[in-house]
Amino acid sequence: MLTKTGSKMNRKIKQELITILTNPEHDGLSQKEIAEKVGVCRETVYRYLTAEFWAEVRRLRLEVISKSLAMVDRALFEKAAKGDVQAAKLIYSRWDTEVEQIEKFLSYEQLERLNEEIADVQKQITEIEDTAA
Repeated sequence: MLTKTGSKMNRKIKQELITILTNPEHDGLSQKEIAEKVGVCRETVYRYLTAEFWAEVRRLRLEVISKSLAMVDRALFEKAAKGDVQAAKLIYSRWDTEVEQIEKFLSYEQLERLNEEIADVQKQITEIEDTAA
């Protein structure tokens, strides 16, 4: 990958920048602050932030967020399974949103299987709510 000036990116600097920019904890840092964390000058950071570089950062950041959300979903489901009514309600509301997004990409057979799984989860949530009441 090349910098804005056409020179080849240093692999170590590129990786450090990617690590910082894909971590949500570093959101809002200025180029100067990022440069200080990497140990380079602000101008170097500026030269590395090409459209191609940002595309890679966005792709990797989506992976990080997806993995994090999956962990949150698992923890939420575990809480719901142990009787936490609020967790059960959150799972139920997330399913509604997920189904709307997923329906755009699935075949009829896949949708039917998904609807069966959703019905099973809804039944589990109802059982948890009844137990908690």
